[in-house]
Amino acid sequence: MEIQPECPSCVSLQLMRTIQHRNLANWRPIMAETLVSTAGFWQSADNPGLIIGQMYHRVNQLTDCQDPYREQRRRANQLAELYWQRHPVALENLHHRLLYATAGNIIDAGLNANPEESFSQLDQAIGQKFAHDDSQKFFDNLPTPATLLYITDNSGEAVFDREVVRSLAQRGYRIILMVRGNPFLNDMTRVEAEELGFSDLVDTIYDTGTALAGFDLVPLEPRTRQAIERLDGWILKGIANLEIQSHHPASVPRLFLYRAKCPPTARLAAVPWNSNVAWVG
Repeated sequence: MEIQPECPSCVSLQLMRTIQHRNLANWRPIMAETLVSTAGFWQSADNPGLIIGQMYHRVNQLTDCQDPYREQRRRANQLAELYWQRHPVALENLHHRLLYATAGNIIDAGLNANPEESFSQLDQAIGQKFAHDDSQKFFDNLPTPATLLYITDNSGEAVFDREVVRSLAQRGYRIILMVRGNPFLNDMTRVEAEELGFSDLVDTIYDTGTALAGFDLVPLEPRTRQAIERLDGWILKGIANLEIQSHHPASVPRLFLYRAKCPPTARLAAVPWNSNVAWVG
């Protein structure tokens, strides 16, 4: 998704929230330096995800804090496990599991670092159903059998991703998982993937090699890139993957699962703001 006029205000809002999360007394020079150091990216970057990634990287450097959201990732996964135990969905009901995973995209430390508050909104998000649903179109365009790349986003929703993967495996799909290479907000890393038991469900777990979401932005090890290029389709979770990947062509079907958290992402699928989207792009 290319940069839109609303994007600068969103980056500024996320900068404010990450500074507040760190409880910094001397926050003004850090905010000023971060705004200056990221200003140059607006002219050259082709998507807002890159700028947001650079913003968080710079704050981490200035505050000497590389993983301030570790506890939020742990707590979000814990709450999601409890939620799943209380609201299970049958293994055969892939569509409803996809809805859980998409609505779970509301658990986003970039918008709210309090996992408990995010989960208080989950019932309502699931109850909205899909405002746009291309999921059947996506699966209809896959060969049989198919091997899929599943690119994760936030912790918490990752518990529901795991249950989608379980349902896909039951239908005969093989899954390759991709996570962040380094900590970024409450996004999934290999540590969380192992803790949640993904290794028992997927063929391989790859990572981006960086804290950034888009693996096309970094030089993947050649064998990893070749393996990805041979896959039959991709399922991509969340806004960052949408921002970084959706405006680039792909040779395989791609299903973007996300909450339309801002006007540009809502316009992309022609849906209301804050709705659930399963969009083939």
